[in-house]
Amino acid sequence: MIKGIPQKILVFEKFQEENPYWRDKVVLLQIVVPTRTDVPECMVAAVFGEHGDIIEIVLIKDKRTGIQQEYCFAKYATLDQAQRAIGAFNIPYTFPEAMIPMKVR
Repeated sequence: MIKGIPQKILVFEKFQEENPYWRDKVVLLQIVVPTRTDVPECMVAAVFGEHGDIIEIVLIKDKRTGIQQEYCFAKYATLDQAQRAIGAFNIPYTFPEAMIPMKVR
């Protein structure tokens, strides 16, 4: 098994170069899934807790599959703390092993 997308592409290109007969007969299909689709509540609490007292965290899950969605809600003790957190996350933050940075609104 070949690991890594760039390596797979290189091997596929080499195969095509060395086997011209197959050039128009095969394709490389690479399906990519995020390495981490769920972020534990404790990780969300650690990141957002730096900006105030969190009362509640709600991790949103798909009703049919139970798979965690890519968003959640964090409720702070005061409006001031919530506004401070929103201001602090104007700079993109990406959870470890996540694919894209989170957005705070």
